[in-house]
Amino acid sequence: HDGEIIRLLESGKNVISINGYSHPRHWGGERLARLEDACRRGGTTLLAAGLNPGFAGEQLSVVATGVCSAVDAVEVVECVSCLPVKNPTYVFQVLGFGADPARVDPNDPAFGPAAALNGMYAETLAAMARHLGMRLDRVETDHRAHAATRDIQAAAGEVRRGTVGHYHWCWHGIVEGARRLTVSIHWHMETAHLPEPDPPLWRIHVRGQPGVRISVEMEKRAGDTSPTSAEQIAVAGSVINAIPWVCAAPPGVLTRPFATPFQDGLARDIR
Repeated sequence: HDGEIIRLLESGKNVISINGYSHPRHWGGERLARLEDACRRGGTTLLAAGLNPGFAGEQLSVVATGVCSAVDAVEVVECVSCLPVKNPTYVFQVLGFGADPARVDPNDPAFGPAAALNGMYAETLAAMARHLGMRLDRVETDHRAHAATRDIQAAAGEVRRGTVGHYHWCWHGIVEGARRLTVSIHWHMETAHLPEPDPPLWRIHVRGQPGVRISVEMEKRAGDTSPTSAEQIAVAGSVINAIPWVCAAPPGVLTRPFATPFQDGLARDIR
């Protein structure tokens, strides 16, 4: 979305994105120069927010390493059921469910979902590496498409047995020749190919001395009967809590800081 974002930045509006821009300096070159020039012209700042990309990798997993005297590797695993998603165009065309596995190569960078996701999560790994003082050599993908083991009735329509019913997206950050940083996402219509039958939203595993394991779920406030999910509320919260950082920052492209905590006064002002 560079074109739209550049126009906003040049017009004097700060931008908080929930679709990438976690660490635009990863790209360097002309792309970074255009974003920085737009910030200079508008006196504005570009910052990323969101959950993943965002909170899970660039923030929570990095903070978890604060008790370690040595870090061998960091892995973030997300599991999301796509059964409730109602939009057929999004489920079957954008996300790629129901496709013939023989005709899908999720590691082909031109494949639609991969083309949309690879850049975002390369930036996530680059931001994690920056916070951890690591030099990211490159990003490798290990994406897999699993066939549905049965006919599945999803909110968006039927996913037939033998067609793609589960995508496992996986990006590895290579540091000094080894896979030291990993972000892994399971989008699934059934649990047959999951690492466990009832996984949490995120599992974070820091291998090191000591190792750290974190399991994260989200829940709505008791009594909230609105159709908005806890995750959707959390996306909004991540943006609101990023506002002070954007307003205080000098013009330019800002790498997502590893903590953007809740600010009670700001929350009252917005309410």
